[in-house]
Amino acid sequence: NGDQNFSLSDQVSVMIGGVLTPVYVSGRQSQVGITPTPTVISGGVGREFKVTSGSTGGRESILENPNGSSTGVSSVTRRMWREILSN
Repeated sequence: NGDQNFSLSDQVSVMIGGVLTPVYVSGRQSQVGITPTPTVISGGVGREFKVTSGSTGGRESILENPNGSSTGVSSVTRRMWREILSN
């Protein structure tokens, strides 16, 4: 929502198993084309910035919560990334 804070208002509702469930967005489309692995910069407690350049020549910075929750404490964290390719 662009307010620079991580809270429940950053969730979106999706249908999971027939139940409307609030979840945090876990992906976004680059605004600067194809991007390499980003540089991660600490922004203090509960905040980090991912900075990357893109194939268009532009740069973008994304503010994220490294803990994965609005409270800064999470029992579930991302363990790995997997790129899905189609033929």
